[in-house]
Amino acid sequence: MYQYLSLKFIAQHAPHFDNHHHLPRILQIEQAWNWLSWLLFLLLIILSQRYSILLISILTTIETVIVFRVSYFRHQITR
Repeated sequence: MYQYLSLKFIAQHAPHFDNHHHLPRILQIEQAWNWLSWLLFLLLIILSQRYSILLISILTTIETVIVFRVSYFRHQITR
């Protein structure tokens, strides 16, 4: 969430980055993932323990990839 909010702040306060074609896409992916991760987390609570390891693995893998992408993009913008 910190990465998303910092990118949102940069997008609002640095108008020359609004035209950057990756920023809206990454913000959209991050926002969609936020909702999807909550859904997967609720499924983790509701479903049987048989699927717990699978859902935890999926959540962890996707979260790692998204955080890496957002962090990399944020680093490129602030250079």
